[in-house]
Amino acid sequence: SYSHMVGVYYGNPNLSELLRIYPNPATQVLKYIVSSPDGGTLYVDIVDITGKKVISQQQVMDKGIQQFQIDVSKLSKGSYQFRLVLGNQTYSENLLIK
Repeated sequence: SYSHMVGVYYGNPNLSELLRIYPNPATQVLKYIVSSPDGGTLYVDIVDITGKKVISQQQVMDKGIQQFQIDVSKLSKGSYQFRLVLGNQTYSENLLIK
């Protein structure tokens, strides 16, 4: 006989989440996927190693999962930080530009 299946959710289902940035390393365009139960305005900054914002972007997001992109073709090769703020949550990830 089979057991009853139970879904288990890790984390808080009411929180937004940065699912993925790709490609990383990037050369021309950086894409990012965000999941949000409520939507809202999201703010993205790409910051160089000195802490200077080199790209800032603002997007309005619907609830659910959405993909966005940023033109990174004018950035110099090197290491950066990708930062995303949605509501009261902040995500950051290392980014390499080749």
